[in-house]
Amino acid sequence: MSVAFSRAPLRACPQSFCPDHLLSIFRLKADCLESTGQLSCSKHCGPVKHQELLARAKEIGCFAWPLREELVEKLSLKQRATLAEWYRVGAGGMALTMVIVADRGLKKFRQRVLELVAESLSALMVSLDEVGIREADVNAAHGLLRHWTKCERVFLSRYMSKDEPADPNGFRDAGDRLSYLESCVQVAQRRESQRGELIDEAQDIVRSVLSPEVSDVAPVLERLEFVVAALVGLGVGPRDAKLRKVVKPLCEHDLPEYIGDLLKAALEAARTRAATDTIGADTALKRKWSDKVNEVRLIFNGKRVILVGGEPRAEATAKMADAFQCTVQHETPAAHSSLDYLEDAIRHRDTAVVLLLIKLSSKGYGPQLQQLCRRAGIPLVRLKAGYGVERIAAEVLAQAGKRLSAKKV
Repeated sequence: MSVAFSRAPLRACPQSFCPDHLLSIFRLKADCLESTGQLSCSKHCGPVKHQELLARAKEIGCFAWPLREELVEKLSLKQRATLAEWYRVGAGGMALTMVIVADRGLKKFRQRVLELVAESLSALMVSLDEVGIREADVNAAHGLLRHWTKCERVFLSRYMSKDEPADPNGFRDAGDRLSYLESCVQVAQRRESQRGELIDEAQDIVRSVLSPEVSDVAPVLERLEFVVAALVGLGVGPRDAKLRKVVKPLCEHDLPEYIGDLLKAALEAARTRAATDTIGADTALKRKWSDKVNEVRLIFNGKRVILVGGEPRAEATAKMADAFQCTVQHETPAAHSSLDYLEDAIRHRDTAVVLLLIKLSSKGYGPQLQQLCRRAGIPLVRLKAGYGVERIAAEVLAQAGKRLSAKKV
């Protein structure tokens, strides 16, 4: 079963856990094990095939232990076949994971695919331990699996420790599940492609309806109704954001009263969303956040906030900037380093306050920042509980609310 592989970059992972490299290694070792005969690889598959496999191993920088007679002779034919199948399942699972991680629309398959990868790696470890073969590439693949589960926030309850090993004899069932998941992903990709084509067609139809060259819009609207019905059949509801965006230009256009129910629903959803978007930005922000956050936003008045400590978290700083309508400068200096380089930024006239994440910072930051802020006349607020916007607002008001309000006046 062929799956359309996206070449979108994965989230950064350690160089030793390169997915493409491990994928090539697993496929090579599966080919090597399948080529082995009763006595040795070279005797069974012939010198030409043996040299081809060695060349592949040299090209990707892999120690192809199945081509070493002293190692492969430890394995019975059944063990060789079992290992080959598990290498195949592991390679297929990793390849499928690369597709799913690159396409957020396939996230519903993450749990099952990652669990299948974990099962294959566990079964390989058990099988190799039985014959005393140490396999560094399986350990590297397990590190990649842990990286994926961390980035995708997936918890695997099985096969992640030696206390709960997989059954090496279950490779046939695992292979069937891999084939099923590949077919499901292929269907999902095909449906997404069809949805994209229909959305593009709907945009063309809307442009035709709005075109002054079209005098009779009835047949054009009939085609649009057909496209909307097809989208609904593919899981795109009338309230879907993409469909709303497509039909939004028709909201102010005089349309016949006899249009279909699905198209009416899409137009009504677009009108409702448009009415919501007309609410002023300040009113929308006030509804979104608590009174404390709104008060701090007024105090900051669009100025800069310097956040010191912790790790770089773009989402957290973006949320702070959105909540307080200010510029957030996040500094993450090395432990036990001097903070004198921040003096100019703290003294800048646009700086409102300095925030220190005390639980995520070196102990020496506090006294240094206190001295720098005292010189600049800027409040220093110590945050005890991370990046939460509501907690930050509460700490700012408790520690520096009066001083900031007086300074604003």
